[in-house]
Amino acid sequence: MDNILTQENINMIFTVFLIPLLGVIVTYITSFIKKKTEELKVKIDNEETTKYLELAENAIITAVTSVTQTYVSSLKNNGKFTKEAQIEAFNMAKESALAIMSDTTKEMVALAVSDFDVWVNITIEAVVSENK
Repeated sequence: MDNILTQENINMIFTVFLIPLLGVIVTYITSFIKKKTEELKVKIDNEETTKYLELAENAIITAVTSVTQTYVSSLKNNGKFTKEAQIEAFNMAKESALAIMSDTTKEMVALAVSDFDVWVNITIEAVVSENK
């Protein structure tokens, strides 16, 4: 027999090398697909969360702006913006912001932050500080 590849040799090479190699390739491809799927899920979750956080922040900005224009400005102009009035303005802004937000927005933000109520309070304070 010469060094010519016979059908028997080809079958043996296929059986010994290529079939196990196919298993490794399929395992690698499966792993790669699972990893990319997980990355996509995280990206989608992050985009979804970001969307709802932005909606909630916009509701708070709108509420604070409205309360400032309709309530706070007139009290400040008349020298009557007391500590009690500040608390009232805060509560008005919070109530208004929560009314603007959809239930879905509230639920999604609550899932993203450790304490929704604290997050709303801090965000209102931050918006008020930015507007000063």
